[in-house]
Amino acid sequence: MPALVLLSLMLASPPAMIPVETVRLLACAEIKKQGKDEDNRVVTLKGRISCAKCDLERQRTCRTVIKVKEGEKYVVYYFDWKSNHDYHLRICQKPTNGKVTGTIKEEGGRFIITASKVEFDN
Repeated sequence: MPALVLLSLMLASPPAMIPVETVRLLACAEIKKQGKDEDNRVVTLKGRISCAKCDLERQRTCRTVIKVKEGEKYVVYYFDWKSNHDYHLRICQKPTNGKVTGTIKEEGGRFIITASKVEFDN
C-alpha cells in the first residue's frame, strides 16, 4: 500500500480504530518494498570477464565472473546461472575485457549479476 494512501486512511479514521502495530507493520512493509525496488536497478560493470576456476582459481568448477576495480580493490561479480551458461564458452581459458549490464544481488556472500547485455572488447 503506498505511503500516501496509508496516510490518508489514517487521517480519515479515528485514531482509536487503527492499532499501532498495524501502522508499524504497514510502514515496515513499505520501506522493504522501496528497498527492493532500489536493489533492482540496472548497472553497467566494466572489467575483466573470465572464469572463476581457470583464471582466478576461486572455484572448483567453471563459473563466469567479471572482476571490477572499485577504488583500491578488486570486486568479483559472479554471473547468474543463465548468463553463465550463455557466455562461459567465450571466456573460459580466454579472459577478455568487456562490459556487463544487468541487475546485482548479494547471495551467500557473493555478488551475482543477472546480465541483460554483455559486450566484449575483442
